Amino acid sequence: MPAQILRLHNEIWIPHPVREVFPFFADASNLERLTPPSLRFEILTPHPIEMKVGTLIDYKLRLHGIPVRWQSEITEWEPPNRFVDEQRRGPYRIWRHEHIFTEQNGGTLAEDRLEYAVPGGMIVARLFVTGEVANIFAYRKQQLTEIFDIATKRELERKPAAVDSAPRASGPPHSESRLRDIESTLGVEFDDISLLERALVHSSFVAEFPDVFAESNDRLEFLGDAVIDLVIAQELVTRFPNFHEGSLTQTRATLVDKSALAAIGRRLGLGEWLIMGKGERERGGAERDSNCADAFEAVVGAVFADQGYDAAREFILRAMRDELRSLSVLKAPQRHPKSLLHEAAMTRGLSPPVYEQTARKGPDHMPVFCVRVLLNEKTAGEGRGGSKREAEAQAAEDALNKLGNAT
Repeated sequence: MPAQILRLHNEIWIPHPVREVFPFFADASNLERLTPPSLRFEILTPHPIEMKVGTLIDYKLRLHGIPVRWQSEITEWEPPNRFVDEQRRGPYRIWRHEHIFTEQNGGTLAEDRLEYAVPGGMIVARLFVTGEVANIFAYRKQQLTEIFDIATKRELERKPAAVDSAPRASGPPHSESRLRDIESTLGVEFDDISLLERALVHSSFVAEFPDVFAESNDRLEFLGDAVIDLVIAQELVTRFPNFHEGSLTQTRATLVDKSALAAIGRRLGLGEWLIMGKGERERGGAERDSNCADAFEAVVGAVFADQGYDAAREFILRAMRDELRSLSVLKAPQRHPKSLLHEAAMTRGLSPPVYEQTARKGPDHMPVFCVRVLLNEKTAGEGRGGSKREAEAQAAEDALNKLGNAT
């Protein structure tokens, strides 16, 4: 029975030229630095190891606590851009690891392309192996970031004091192959793929690395915001010929609200594709509503700039299919709870609602806001949410329920 092949693609942008990066990988002893300590990885082949086609390297390690011997052979050796190692003896039916190094934006894009298969087939792989392999390569990426951060700091310390130390980015530029993968996932074929790349460049990366990209995705976001408004307005006018202007405006506002667009951006995976500075990513930037919404708007702007209105409209309607489908049963425009509460308060002769944040809990990247709403200086409702806007909406709903005006 043919082996069922699993694949993994990992990449990291290193702010050093290939001529400096490749020697690190060409030194087999560095494998021990890139392997999780829990595996107790040890190279058995005596040092130094001459890397060339046909070189055999023996290791020992522990997988799930079981001692394992492993032998790899260097089957392709193309310094300084590429080499391949393949398992000759070990726990896998197939293990082929291709290392690729490409000059990109003043640094090196280091890629791992792994193909592997295990005894027992896909069920065993899913249960016991794929998670372990993913963890190994995640650790490898983390170690490479730390190792080359240290190298850069030491190098800069040797330079004149006037030279500022360069910040590191954890969201590196994408390779063209990765951009093509993203393009395929989005279902759009760009004539100018650089527009897609620019749509994924967060301003934090440009602030830390001003020489890599000429600009962030801000301008494409501005363009995409306008295109989305136009497309949704056109769609609503067509779908709801009996809606008056106020109803159309409220419905459009619900559809293009930042939280709604963030959900779409997150569903498309845009947060993980964003090229961000290290600090922004560590603070949860890949999940931040504003970043996901802005990325969606920027991608729309990129599609519009590349292919025009019709292509952008098709992409928007496809990406927002679920949200638009929910309108098929809409008989009256949805109104925001805060608007309803304000109206209810005025009808009852109460003071306008006043919203106060009472607490903020949780870590910075996953905050929980607590808000209360006051009517006539008395607490009328309370709410919690991942943003102040969400918490205020819940507080308004709570107040409406207590007033007997549940939406």
